[in-house]
Amino acid sequence: MVNFVMADEGVEFLLPQLESIIGSDGWSTTPSVPTGGGHPHPRCYGTFPRVLARYVREKRVLSLEQAVQKMTGKPARKLRLDRRGELRDGYFADVVVFDPATIRDRERSRSRTSSLKASIGSSWTAT
Repeated sequence: MVNFVMADEGVEFLLPQLESIIGSDGWSTTPSVPTGGGHPHPRCYGTFPRVLARYVREKRVLSLEQAVQKMTGKPARKLRLDRRGELRDGYFADVVVFDPATIRDRERSRSRTSSLKASIGSSWTAT
């Protein structure tokens, strides 16, 4: 399902649908490497914090558990990513630590310094 009109009403309708998956077409950036320069689009850092803040905490369109599942397990299954998307023995552990009470996107422009401040505590990947 692709939604080209990002009006809040459309997002609020689509998010709770059983078939919906939360993702971003932003690219992965690492500020400390030569290719990590420039001013990435806000969605590179702010998509998931925005969903968690606006549509989970503020508008209560989804529960926290529903949102996390739509960001992790459902996309991993849909994209056939083997041993990803769930915390299980033998799976890769992609873990992001955040506070549900304070997470938010802080991006409204392409300012690099504000892009990096998406209120994510820490993230790890383990095999």
